[in-house]
Amino acid sequence: MNMNLFCLILSLPMILVCGLSNKQLTRINRIIMNPNIDNKSKNLIESVLYKHYEKWAIEIGSNFKKLHYYKCKHIPYYEISIYSRKGLLDAIKCYSPTKESAMFHLFAIHHIRGQLYRGMTDLSPITNVPKKQLLRKGTTYQKAGHNNDMLNQKMISDNNNGDKNKELWEYIEETCDPFTRRCITYKFDYDFNKIRSNLEVSRLMECSEETVRKAILKYFLNRNLGIVLVKCIRGTKVPLNPLP
Repeated sequence: MNMNLFCLILSLPMILVCGLSNKQLTRINRIIMNPNIDNKSKNLIESVLYKHYEKWAIEIGSNFKKLHYYKCKHIPYYEISIYSRKGLLDAIKCYSPTKESAMFHLFAIHHIRGQLYRGMTDLSPITNVPKKQLLRKGTTYQKAGHNNDMLNQKMISDNNNGDKNKELWEYIEETCDPFTRRCITYKFDYDFNKIRSNLEVSRLMECSEETVRKAILKYFLNRNLGIVLVKCIRGTKVPLNPLP
């Protein structure tokens, strides 16, 4: 057995109680850098790192929630901690030090923060949007609600197109990342008529107008749904492309 690994195993009880010392972290780096490390040893190292850094990762999540109070106020701490732990696990799996003095926490912090931002996007409810923004005067939904007869006639005449819209929205729900999906939901109604500008969507999403524009454009083009953009931009009533 590798001597560094043997020493690490002997010190496991103390590590679980007091944490890792700098000397032990150096020993761990040395073991990971060994090209002949076996899976059993690697799993042991990963377990030690996780046990040592778990509370630290959860604390980062707690501070993240405080820092982004408005965006995270509806997200429970325990859900934030799940993303913190996921970021820690990702960091452990990807950790590949090039020198014995490498500091794992400096590497892990980027993975943890990345997962926290993803969690903030995934878990932020759409109901955070002010009601008056969602019920803007003159939107397609309000106009339709004022005249049920006209709505029924449109549903009959556009039945086939409505089926395609339903299929497309289901496809977007399955394939779109949370950020872009929310941008699309805010920008278009069910029939993909534009109800908000990129600037208005950016204010709701608290990001730049260019970020919104690029996210929507990239998704539709990458999914071979460019014809939807033609309809949205020009306002033309053209049939939707079949889904890829």
